Amino acid sequence: MPILFRNKNKKWGKLAKISYKNEAQLQNEIYNDPSILPLRDIDVSRKEICVFLKEFGLPGSGNSDIIGLDPEGRIYIIETKLATNAEAKREVIGQIFEYAGFLWKMSFEEFDQKVSKITSDHLVNLIKKRIKDKDWSEEQFLSAVSTNLEKGNFSLIVAVDQMNEPLKRIVDYINLSGSFHFELFALEIPYFTGQGLEVLTPRLYGVKPSQKTKTAYGSKDWTEKEYFKVLRDRTNEEIHNLIKNFYNKVKTSKNFEVWFSGGEKEGYIKVGVKKGNEKIALLSLANVSASLIWIEIKAPKKSLKNIDNLHKELFNELSEKVDLSYDYSEISSLYSKTIRLADFIQEQRKMILEILYNYLNRVAKEN
Repeated sequence: MPILFRNKNKKWGKLAKISYKNEAQLQNEIYNDPSILPLRDIDVSRKEICVFLKEFGLPGSGNSDIIGLDPEGRIYIIETKLATNAEAKREVIGQIFEYAGFLWKMSFEEFDQKVSKITSDHLVNLIKKRIKDKDWSEEQFLSAVSTNLEKGNFSLIVAVDQMNEPLKRIVDYINLSGSFHFELFALEIPYFTGQGLEVLTPRLYGVKPSQKTKTAYGSKDWTEKEYFKVLRDRTNEEIHNLIKNFYNKVKTSKNFEVWFSGGEKEGYIKVGVKKGNEKIALLSLANVSASLIWIEIKAPKKSLKNIDNLHKELFNELSEKVDLSYDYSEISSLYSKTIRLADFIQEQRKMILEILYNYLNRVAKEN
C-alpha cells in the first residue's frame, strides 16, 4: 500500500518503503517511543507501556528482546524480527514462548533484581517517574505484576517489518484455539521515507473482533472473613494462624489503625497509624498465592516523627535476628520492601512478626 503525502498547495508525493538496517533499529524505534504500539486496537482501555527493559537476559534472546510494563502491571514480551530473517516465520513463535516460560513463576523479587541490574533502579521507582496518574496504586501494581508472573499472564508481541502469511496464520490459530493466560499478537511496522520525512505505519494482527480484555487489576472491598477464607485456601495452617494471631493483636490495640483493601483476587491487611485525619500505612499483609504470602514494609512518610531512625532500626533488627540482608541506602529509597514468608522457617516467621509489632509500637508512641 503506497503512502501518499503533500505539503500545502503542492501535488501529492509518494514515500518509498525502505528496509531497516537491522533488527536493532526496529527494536530501538519501539523502545524509544512506546506510542508506536497500537495497544488501544486490543482494548480502548489499555494503558501505554511506560517502562521498557532491553537485554533482560531471556534465554537465547541476544539483543532483540524487550520487556514492557504498563501502569496496571501488565507485562509485554516483544521480539523483533526482519523479513530477511528466516526465523520470522515459525521459529520466532517458539522463541517468544521460551521467553514467556522463562518469566513464568519468577518471583517479583527476582524480577525486580533483574530490573535493578539493567537500570540501576527499582521497578516501582521507574514507574513513578514516568506516570502522572494521581489514582495510580503502587499496591495494586505490585500485586498485578506478581500475579502475572505467577500465572504467566503475558502479552506476547512479534514485531516485524513485513507481515508474512505463515506468521499471521499461526497467530490467528493460537488465538482462536482456546483460552490461555497469555495473548499473542504480530505487529507489522513498515518503514517509509522521502522528502525529509520518516513514516511508520503500525498494524496489529491477532486481535479478535469481539476481544474485550479486563484491566490488569481491579479493586473491591475486602472483609476480615473473606480475607482469612482466601488466606486459608492459599497457604498452610501454620502461616494462616500466624497472620490471624498478628491481626488480632494489632486490631485490639488502640495504638494502630487496621483496615482491609486489595484487588479482585488479592486482599491486604493494612496496619498503620493516624496522623491528623490521615491513615498512614506502615505495612501490608498480602494473601496473593501460596508462594506469595508477603509482608510489605512501607517506606517511611516524612510527616512521621523520627521515622527514618525507626525504619533503619527495624531493618537492622531484621538483619541481625533473621538474617535478612539488605542495603539500607537502597531500602530507604524504595516505596516498599517485600518479605515473602515462604522464604523463612517457622521460627523466623514468628520472629519477623514480633519485630514488626514492636516497630509499629515504637512508631505509634513517637506519633
